[in-house]
Amino acid sequence: MAKMRDYAADKETFKNFFVDFCQTDDEGTKNFKYAEQLTKVAHRESVSFVVELDDLHEAQEELAEAVRQNTRRYTNMVSDVVYEMLPDYKHREI
Repeated sequence: MAKMRDYAADKETFKNFFVDFCQTDDEGTKNFKYAEQLTKVAHRESVSFVVELDDLHEAQEELAEAVRQNTRRYTNMVSDVVYEMLPDYKHREI
């Protein structure tokens, strides 16, 4: 029998992933792409929040596989996580 996922833990993993995930460019500058997206959504400069499965796979292979297997549940979870995190990324009045 398949092990039940701990969705509360997955939610926390997404929060940490969105804050911590970064890519380094050729000059050595770190690009925190999900934190930047959160800021843009919080400031209403963007209405979409895109999570690349390849990024998630790089950081959390098991969670990426769970997302592939149950996309609808995780789409809703990411939406909830982003909504919860937005107040922390609003740096100015809109």
